[in-house]
Amino acid sequence: MVDVIADRFELRELLGAGGMGKVYAAIDLILQREVAVKVLTSDLPMDADSIQRLQREARALAAIDDPGIVRIFDFGVTADNEPFLVMERLHGRSLAQILTENGPLPPEEVLSIAHQIVETMSHVHSQGILHRDLKPSNIIIVDGRVKIIDLGIAFLFDADQKLTATGAAIGSPLYMSPEQARNNEPDQRSDIYSLGCLIFAMLAGRPPFSGQSALETIEMHCNEVPPVLVDVTEGAVPQEVADIVSRCLAKEPKSRFTTMSELGSALKAVGPEISAEGKEGEEPTRKERAGLIGVLSLVLAGAVLVVVCLLPLSFLLQSEKQESDRPKLKKKGPGKLDVVDALNEVIPQDSQKFFRSHLGQGDSLRAAPDTTDDDLKSLSDEDDVSVLSLHGSRVTGQGLKYVAKMPLTNLSLRDSNMTDANARLVLKFPDLVGMDLSGCDGITDAGVIEIAALPKLKTYYLGSPRLTTKAFERLAEVPTLQTVVFRFKETEVPEGAVSALSKSHSIETIHFHSCEKLPDYAIRELSDFKRLSVCGFFHTVLTVDLARLLCKANIHDFYITDCDFQPGAIKELSKSRFKSIKLAMIKDPDGEIAWLKKKRPDMTIVVEKNQFESF
Repeated sequence: MVDVIADRFELRELLGAGGMGKVYAAIDLILQREVAVKVLTSDLPMDADSIQRLQREARALAAIDDPGIVRIFDFGVTADNEPFLVMERLHGRSLAQILTENGPLPPEEVLSIAHQIVETMSHVHSQGILHRDLKPSNIIIVDGRVKIIDLGIAFLFDADQKLTATGAAIGSPLYMSPEQARNNEPDQRSDIYSLGCLIFAMLAGRPPFSGQSALETIEMHCNEVPPVLVDVTEGAVPQEVADIVSRCLAKEPKSRFTTMSELGSALKAVGPEISAEGKEGEEPTRKERAGLIGVLSLVLAGAVLVVVCLLPLSFLLQSEKQESDRPKLKKKGPGKLDVVDALNEVIPQDSQKFFRSHLGQGDSLRAAPDTTDDDLKSLSDEDDVSVLSLHGSRVTGQGLKYVAKMPLTNLSLRDSNMTDANARLVLKFPDLVGMDLSGCDGITDAGVIEIAALPKLKTYYLGSPRLTTKAFERLAEVPTLQTVVFRFKETEVPEGAVSALSKSHSIETIHFHSCEKLPDYAIRELSDFKRLSVCGFFHTVLTVDLARLLCKANIHDFYITDCDFQPGAIKELSKSRFKSIKLAMIKDPDGEIAWLKKKRPDMTIVVEKNQFESF
């Protein structure tokens, strides 16, 4: 087949088809790169308003910056008035294929995969988005790491249309939560239920419920007690893991894990025990393990690796309160939600600028990229929002005065138009523990210092060409500050900034995120710290010279995520004082990691990627 969409995307091959549309392998004729094109199909009429709403939601999905989510490049409408998405082309295998070919997976492998899904979905939830259709076919293994696809695709249609024209509930019956089956309002705990079904399937080789028809399967999700994993697997699954899955599969959302982060902590707690048990038996052959993620991956790496550093807003989940159930929502505006109920609650009806998700510790609101300060007026009565993301918006900060009722614990103004003049308005939120000002070119030392007066501030993301050492000297005096993330994408970290932070009595974690021009002096200054608990590199090139300087610092744990390496850089780390190194999403064609493991058997080295050559 040869067909061209939008005079740009040449369709080469049909890769698959499902209830939400068809996926094609394609070529972007302008950029000359491989892409995947998903043509969305619906029994519902698509008018101009529907297309505009779809475009806004597609733009919101495309704004998610996470390596665990397939990237969306473009959105449009075909000549036949069918919406289409242009996405990253993945060369891997779905978890569904792996399960079909291999059957049940070892518990340690399952925990590895589950950890990666949990970390990515934790970030997705913090952005105010739910998946609504987690299942094996939507989990792709690419070069040893998990990629989640079809995020929110199931509800990229009118929110008040809960059923298709055929009367079938949108979603996958084998992995559908009871509340989704009943067409009730889902929240992030619905994704937790689906993930519980997915984990069950990985361990048992089949989902927990499978009736003779879709309707029967849905009824089983709503009414039947889930099978006991220990019994189904004849004892192959440890009781601790079975208990976690059982809690995920609770009929009532309030009985499940409240957040993905909470689920991740539970998985982490049993991870080392399961890994140890796995080592007692015979090593599986490469053929038996082909297509699977490595045993250790993120099981030992822990939640901090991604939660604090890799994900732009993941630190926003550091709320000091964990409630057993989310608070009841106040309905704002008209009772009918206008678009994408499955992704978010939209407030207000007329502008659709903000998207809500329901977190255990309070609600989260995410702003659309074209949001302005005036748009914040519509949120003036909000008093149940703990997480506010204005990431990438046009907000200058002046509109924060309209949302003073929000009990915010976390605020992101990353890549916005925030200015010093409005920094004082941030102080209206005394419970803030997480603050992201990175990418705000309108922020200078004065703004950073003023916001540093927050009484509970723990995590601070910074990165502006106008910052000097003066700001970091003041941060060293903040008694509550524990983590500083340098996110200087196009400019250098100010000389003396890292050294200034070494005077702090509370800072124990320093990360360098997307620092394209990381100077030697910034790493050299790490040696001024008497001791750092954690240091991390994320989307930042590690050269031999930088590695050599890192070896001189007293760092306990070193994290490396999605970084390029100069040949010899990893080997250089053998001279360090690190107690552990945790690596994720890296390429090591020269086998330096294996060399390092042999050279430093005393060092804990955890690798999340490249456990196998191919799939």
